[in-house]
Amino acid sequence: MIGINDNGKQKTLMVDDFPQSAYPPPKGGYWEMMIPTKVPKTALILGAGGGTIPRILLEKFPEDCLSLENCLLP
Repeated sequence: MIGINDNGKQKTLMVDDFPQSAYPPPKGGYWEMMIPTKVPKTALILGAGGGTIPRILLEKFPEDCLSLENCLLP
């Protein structure tokens, strides 16, 4: 079963009661290790799930990122 848990502070994408993505990500989570410290020239994101990584990239490098709408394939 797929669903969204929303506790008012964080939304979590759940699949069969296992978290797949959370936004905003919890501090100290593995998401922090997946984000570069400097602006990447390119980024390939396969299986974006709930979109946590693309959203973090947009927040961290807003002037250097395209919008999500321009990057998603139909």
